[in-house]
Parts: sequence; structure tokens; C-alpha cells
Amino acid sequence: MISMENNTELKQHSKTFYQAYEKLETYILVWSQQSKPLMREVKTQLLLEEDGEYLEGYFNYSASALVLQRVLTDVKMLKRIQRTQEKFMVRREKEILSLLIEKPAFWCFFTIKEVLDDEFILIEDLFRGNTHLMYAPTLILRKKIQGLQQANFLSLMIQDGECILNIALLRVYFLNSSDMLFYCSLFAGIGLEGIRFTGIGFDTETTLGDVINDHYNDFFTLDKVDAAITVMRGKHEQRHTWQPFSLEKFDIHRLGGTWTATHVGNQTRYDLVEMDEEMIKLPHARLWYFDLDLMDGLMVRDHNSGEMGLMNNSEISYSIFAATLQRAYPELVLPQQPEISIPVTLYFNIFNLDLTTPWEKFNEVRTYGKEA
Repeated sequence: MISMENNTELKQHSKTFYQAYEKLETYILVWSQQSKPLMREVKTQLLLEEDGEYLEGYFNYSASALVLQRVLTDVKMLKRIQRTQEKFMVRREKEILSLLIEKPAFWCFFTIKEVLDDEFILIEDLFRGNTHLMYAPTLILRKKIQGLQQANFLSLMIQDGECILNIALLRVYFLNSSDMLFYCSLFAGIGLEGIRFTGIGFDTETTLGDVINDHYNDFFTLDKVDAAITVMRGKHEQRHTWQPFSLEKFDIHRLGGTWTATHVGNQTRYDLVEMDEEMIKLPHARLWYFDLDLMDGLMVRDHNSGEMGLMNNSEISYSIFAATLQRAYPELVLPQQPEISIPVTLYFNIFNLDLTTPWEKFNEVRTYGKEA
């Protein structure tokens, strides 16, 4: 545990730094109004308010947040501000601007590891795994009032030489690191072959900042009402899962139970209609009769390639389908947890964005006669 006792100098440093940054921010926002490209982006974003799917007042904050993210992550823009605005600044503001040119703002998806006092917290970057001391009196107060259990956070960050602090909008998401990694990977792969996204940002990889910079408005459809919330069905979370696998030969009758088959071209979708006695013995299987929204699932097959996939509405549903498959095909090894498991609300957000997904090649057969 880190002790913040007798850290009066650090507290004063961070407080003074933030106050000076806020004055610098004013110069940035005023300067940005003379930038036609930035104002076009702001205007485009404000038009999104018309769809009514965001919280009231959201765009009062998001427009300035867009400007700050564009400027504070771009050294060229920061240098332009230095050339045109520095003459109006006092020493402390000039120092912060120089620091930002040396170390621009960066995006961080993080969780709170420890609240140290009313001003400082220890956070963990959920992509890189490293920890930071963060000056965050507003976040600490918000956590006290709202609780925010199981929540993670996404924010633009700057360094003050001693710790980091968030600027612009502090976004709260009930997404875990694998949820966010998967979401980012869909944007990272747009127009690129073999792109990797780990969130760590090696030289050969797309970074979280790259993803947000290149797809800002689409990415932050996460901020729509109900775009990334947790949906619970009793004790179990409703999630969208996907597990690919291959079988050279396949006979649905070997699985037991009753299935329907829907054919589209060289592909087939199999839907479970009735469980057999062996399936019913599996853990949680009886829920299938009482909560189909939680327990439903389907299987798809490409008869030319032998590629197949399991798509389920929860991880417990996946476990039943996987166990049934492995009982029929002992040589097939499936993981205990599906390769992809994301909140169902995130799945629908991805579907509405029309992003290319790992189950893309089965989209026609899996949705034939169904919704999404």
C-alpha cells in the first residue's frame, strides 16, 4: 500500500499543475475555433445529437473533448499553438505546453487499484498492465457518490512529471479488458491485412490512440444509452459468444437432441429445438426450458471447407453446446471459455456499426430468417 502522508509538496504540485493546464486548455479551445478542419469535425459530431440515443447534454462536453483529443495528441498542432498563442501565456502555461510537445497526451483504459486519499489513486492500465499514480479528486468524489463497482474507465491522460491526470471526458464503461480489446481490434483491422491489436502498441501495431483518432465518432457510439451495459438474467450475464472450430466430416444426428437445419448455399445453420436426456444432465441445462434468451445458441458449418462455429447467448449456454459436440466427436478439443465473449449490448452496437467480425463469413446463414 502506498502512503500519501507527508506528501504536501506532491499534492500542491499536482493541484497547481492542473490549474495551469485548465488555463492552457482555454487557449487551445479558442485557437481551435480558427481551425476550419477542427470545426468541421465538431459540426459533424454535433449532428449526431439528432438521433436522440445519447444522454441529454452529452454533446456539450463531447465537442470540446473531441478538440482536445485532436490537439493534445498531435505534436504538430501543439507546435502551432506554441507559435501563435505562447506570447499570451504566463511561464507555467508555457512549461506545460512544452511538456506536452515532449510527451503528448495518451489514451488509457484503466481500473482503480487503490484509493490512496481524497486526491490520489493508484490505477492499472488494463492494456499495458503497468500502474500509475493519478491525481483524480473528481473521480474519487464520483466513485464515493455513485459506487461504480465493476466499472472501468477510459480517458485522455497527461503527465505532470510526478503523476498522471485525466482531461476532458472521463468515460465509465462496464466492459472488461478483453471486451475492449476485441472492440478495438475490429476498428484496428479496417482496411489492413494481418493487423494485430494487443493494446500494448508495439511499433508494428495499432494503438488505442490510433483507433480512437481514426474512428472517433464510431468508436464512441459506446457512449449511447445502453450501448455497453451489463444484462443479467438472474445470476448469469447475457453475452454474445463465438467459438470457431473445424470438422472434416459432420453429422448433426450424432449430437443427440432435436435440431433444425437451415441451408444457404454451401452453408448450414443448426438450431437446437429439444434436448435429449444426456444434454439435460449437463450443468445449467434445465435453464434452457425457462430462459431461452440466456440459453439459446446455434451452430454453423461451411460444407466446402469444414469450418464451423458455435454462437451462444451466454457462457453457460456455450458450455452445454461445447460438451455436446465433444461427446459426439471426442477428437474435437474446445476451450472451456469461448474464444470471444462480449456483452450482448456491445454485440448489437458492433452489429449496427457494420464492422467486419470473425463470424463474418457465416452472417448470411446465421441470420437467415432471424434478427441480427
